[in-house]
Amino acid sequence: MGQYYKVINLDKKQFLNPYAFGEGIKLLEFIPASCGALTGLGILLASGNGRGGGDTSTRISYPAKKKDEVLYEIDWVCEEIVGSWAGDRIVIAGDYDDEGKFLTQEDCAGLSISERKKGKTVTVPASLKNINLYHVAAEKFKDISHLTLYAMFHERWIYQEFNPKKARGELGILWNEIHTLAKTRKRDLPLLVGSLKTLEAREILDKRLKNIREIKPPKNV
Repeated sequence: MGQYYKVINLDKKQFLNPYAFGEGIKLLEFIPASCGALTGLGILLASGNGRGGGDTSTRISYPAKKKDEVLYEIDWVCEEIVGSWAGDRIVIAGDYDDEGKFLTQEDCAGLSISERKKGKTVTVPASLKNINLYHVAAEKFKDISHLTLYAMFHERWIYQEFNPKKARGELGILWNEIHTLAKTRKRDLPLLVGSLKTLEAREILDKRLKNIREIKPPKNV
C-alpha cells in the first residue's frame, strides 16, 4: 500500500499536506516535484526574507492614478506565512512511523484509537505507546497548505510552473480560481480572501478554503 507523509512543525502544531499541492503523498512522489510542498517548506523556513533581490514578495502592487506610479500593499497572508517556520523543529513524518516518537503525552490527550482485542474492535485512549506523530497531526494540528500555496502564488514563475489541474477535488477548484487571478488580475487577489487587515478577513478566508462558495467580502474591501 505504501507509506503516506506530512511535513509537520512540532513547535507550531501545523503541517503541510503534499496532496493539497497536487502531489502524491508517498515520499518519492512529492520529494522530486517542482513547485510543490517542498517549495512551500522553503518559503516557510526563509528567515530574513524581503531584504534582497531574489527574495519572495509579500506585497501586492497595482497602478496608481498618476502615470507610471505604482502603489503597494502588504498582503497579511504572505507576511505571516513567509519565514514563519524558521528555527522550528520540522519532521517529514510517515503514517508507519514509531508510536510516541517526537510526541508528548499532552499531544495525545483527548484522542482515541481503535484496537482489536479478543476478536472485537474497541476504542481506547491514545498514548505514546499506540499513536504516532502523523496521526496526531491529522487530528490536532492545523493544515496550512492552502495559506502556503497562496503565498507561493505571489511569485510569477511559481504560478506559471504550477499546474492547477494537479490539485484534486474541491481544493482543486479553489486553486484554479487563485491561479487564474494570479495570472490575469493579481490586484483582485485580496477579493478572494477578504480585506487584508481584519479578523473578519481571516474568517472569510477560512470559510472560503472550506469550500463554502457563497460568501460576501467585508464592507471595507
